[in-house]
Amino acid sequence: MVDTGWAGSLPALKSQLKRYDIDLAQIRFIMITHHHPDHAGLTQEIKRASNARLIILEKQIPFLEDLKAFYAGKGNYEPIRVEANDLVLKSSNRADLNRIGIRGEIVETPGHSDDSVSLVLDSGMAFTGDLHPPDLVQDEAREITCQSC
Repeated sequence: MVDTGWAGSLPALKSQLKRYDIDLAQIRFIMITHHHPDHAGLTQEIKRASNARLIILEKQIPFLEDLKAFYAGKGNYEPIRVEANDLVLKSSNRADLNRIGIRGEIVETPGHSDDSVSLVLDSGMAFTGDLHPPDLVQDEAREITCQSC
């Protein structure tokens, strides 16, 4: 699973999985593209409910405190715990991913946030979180992009 969604949305996720005949226990691994609450807020709940392992770059771990601070006092967030059975990578390590059956690599893609990463599979499919805010893109690139807006 790439990204998990907002804390407290586990019932909605279960409902959607049921529509596609997917059992929560089938989720074996979770990778978050970055620490924002709409991408990582539900992570620990899913880990607990499915016994999934977190795949995370070492560089991303300090940002989990920002996520915890966002949810402070809101009552519905279970902080992400990086546990012994999780896969903590120093950098994108194709061999570690291959060993668990994922053919591809994790690529650091900072811009939207300093901890942003993308999963690029050998098939050519790519999973990314949010893109860089358009107002921060160089003028030339914005003109090219917005011609079709």
